[in-house]
Amino acid sequence: MTQPLIQLDHHATTPCDPRVVEAMAPYWTELAANASSISHRAGLRAKEAVEQARQTIADCLRCTPREIVFTSGA
Repeated sequence: MTQPLIQLDHHATTPCDPRVVEAMAPYWTELAANASSISHRAGLRAKEAVEQARQTIADCLRCTPREIVFTSGA
């Protein structure tokens, strides 16, 4: 009988939860756009998605959306 792998080294990378993959899939395929490029429809949809995510996180943390800051880069 093969033992299941237990991953304890998450320093460099972490397996992505399948629910996250499912929720993000549209943004990696048909809805991929730059949320800062609001001069076209795809960019506006991306910005709306970012703002909805900001609101959802703020609701979970019981704070205002202005307190949620997204940064880029590693």
